[in-house]
Amino acid sequence: MPKSRETARANLESLYRIFTVPEAPDSTLGAVDQAISENVADFLQTHIVAVERQL
Repeated sequence: MPKSRETARANLESLYRIFTVPEAPDSTLGAVDQAISENVADFLQTHIVAVERQL
């Protein structure tokens, strides 16, 4: 395990690119983004594991 402690640094340019530049449509993240955009409820029902129970 490396002992050096490199810290991550963010700058405004990187943050802007991360949060505003769309992913390529054929990338995994692009496919997830498209699925969410098309139908949020169906995406959540398919991918989120949760069971509704009465308290």
